[in-house]
Amino acid sequence: MAGALELTDKRSVAAFNTFIQGAENVVELTDSITNQNDALQEMADKRLDTLNGALKLLNSAWEGFLLDLNEGTGTMNILKQSVVFLAENLRTIIKIVVTGGLLGRAIKPALLVQI
Repeated sequence: MAGALELTDKRSVAAFNTFIQGAENVVELTDSITNQNDALQEMADKRLDTLNGALKLLNSAWEGFLLDLNEGTGTMNILKQSVVFLAENLRTIIKIVVTGGLLGRAIKPALLVQI
């Protein structure tokens, strides 16, 4: 107790003493946590061995790809702008392709039959 009093003020002696007495428990707790890698890996593998787990892995891989793409070349902004343009203009693009493009010449007779 006297050693604790030298290291801290009177108000925190009790807390400091509890901390010192619990130091042995910290080592025991650390050892029990450290030796659980295999069990934790087994639990993670079981959770990922489902469709939902596979989708999480795919999503994680996709996000990693996008982050790498953006960091490496800044291409992410161009890709984003392209997707936004496509989404905003999809009907117009389809109309142009169907009515005037090469694909339109092949599809147009089939569309006229259905109309």
